[in-house]
Amino acid sequence: MKPADLPTASLAFNTSNLAGTTLGVGIVSNFVTERQKFHSNVVTEGVSLYHTLDADRISGLAGALASRVTDDATATARAVAQISAAARRQAWTLAFDDGFVVVALMLMLGIVGVIAIGRSPALPRPVKISQGKEP
Repeated sequence: MKPADLPTASLAFNTSNLAGTTLGVGIVSNFVTERQKFHSNVVTEGVSLYHTLDADRISGLAGALASRVTDDATATARAVAQISAAARRQAWTLAFDDGFVVVALMLMLGIVGVIAIGRSPALPRPVKISQGKEP
């Protein structure tokens, strides 16, 4: 590469690096958000006030909160909010786990690609031919 081409090459490298980083972060964050929606749906699918275990858990939490609030309806609402927050945290944890798995798979795929490319042959060096006397 000629020294005059170095600024253009540097600009092209930095632009492609920035574009790849931005695209990668955008794709992974979108993937994690969609997986959070999926996991949230799966986690909360079986929760119902009509199930005895769920109703017992809500009433237990409401009983624990009853000493802090004066109204039973407020205690029940806070208990439901705590259970909802726990389900949301669990969904986000599962979604980030999925995101890390995708990033790990992409890194492994990149390693396989680098190994598959192999070593490139050395570039030939220009031979200087001097004019005049031969040694």
